[in-house]
Amino acid sequence: MSETKSGVVERTNVREGTGGPYFSMLVSQIWYGTYKDDHSDKQGKAVIFEADHKDGKYWNATKVRLDPSAAAAPAAAPAASGGAYQDNRQSSIVLQSSYKTAAEVVCALISADKLTMGAKKDSLEIALGLVDEAAVRIYTRCINPAEFFARRDAGSNPDPDAKAATAYDPCEA
Repeated sequence: MSETKSGVVERTNVREGTGGPYFSMLVSQIWYGTYKDDHSDKQGKAVIFEADHKDGKYWNATKVRLDPSAAAAPAAAPAASGGAYQDNRQSSIVLQSSYKTAAEVVCALISADKLTMGAKKDSLEIALGLVDEAAVRIYTRCINPAEFFARRDAGSNPDPDAKAATAYDPCEA
């Protein structure tokens, strides 16, 4: 079953296969295979596309087109002195912090016996996978604080997977 997705193409990639080149694009931290369709011309631009989740592992994108509503939106203000370097540096800092926080959360959950680990030889891979997932989730929420706080101020829960938003006080846990 396909669903309509949108976002900005962050990166594109081409990989040579036995049947020729295979293209993919990175949108909102998710890689989408685009088969034989090269979308490198859309890098940095907002797009709309149909996405299928294959076998619960891979995402494929079809009908990729520029998002007409994004063309009407004003362009983002350029970063302060430093330009793209400053953006990459800030993104790197947020990512590092996200990984540190994710590792602390996973360690705390394991220490509190809230997570069960598999066989001894697989424990490291399981733990690292959990840290990766948590880091990406934290990074995605923290990289744009204005958007995060705007959703909170509007009364919506910033986590669409969570149940009703409730105030959480760690001192009461």
